[in-house]
Amino acid sequence: MKSTLTKLAGRAMGAATVLLLSNLTTIAQTVSEADRHAVVTKLTDRLVEVYPFPEISAKYKEALLKFEAAGRYNNLTENELASKLTEDLRKTHKDVHLRVSRSAPQGPRGSRPQGNSDAKSNYGFKKVEIDGATSTAYVDIPGPFLGSQEAFEMAAAAMGMSAYSKYIILDVRHNPGGTGQMGRFLASYFYNPGREQFYLNGFYKDRKRDEQEWTYAYTPANICLTLKYTS
Repeated sequence: MKSTLTKLAGRAMGAATVLLLSNLTTIAQTVSEADRHAVVTKLTDRLVEVYPFPEISAKYKEALLKFEAAGRYNNLTENELASKLTEDLRKTHKDVHLRVSRSAPQGPRGSRPQGNSDAKSNYGFKKVEIDGATSTAYVDIPGPFLGSQEAFEMAAAAMGMSAYSKYIILDVRHNPGGTGQMGRFLASYFYNPGREQFYLNGFYKDRKRDEQEWTYAYTPANICLTLKYTS
């Protein structure tokens, strides 16, 4: 088995995701001792390198290495290993935006894996219900928030369907998080161009890269509910 740690987002908010890639056609096989150690080592080193708060990344590294030495990650499949690593990261420090996952094997450049799980889950958007009697739109977004063009197109479609409702409910109670751009995109629907609002602070390990993020000036079918219905 050959597993590779490929990405960790170095942001305090938004998605911080570790992807474990495998060249196997099955994900049921147990991760070897060498691969397991390589994954844990690369993960902890990468956290120290890019996580914006050094005191927290040091705790992450200490905890995961301790768990590995105790045998907690022995005899696990890739998905099980990713799940336990995520669980232990969040027990060490509750950053719900930080997770470890196994990605699907990559095909030729530009191709989509057959049976794409993102497509099956409607790119994080489950349903839109319109109640004409109360002029209420209910948008169920169990997530996760994805950053693909398809996900943003799905978001725009859902918000477009809701555009003429007086009230909109965005249900993210079961959403585990994901890319910060999606939350920012959805929030932008409620403000007119020229009335952008502060959204969040982005923190980086290199504090010179810290930035403020604001809602976007334009979105398709801008709703502007906050401005229309203030009474």
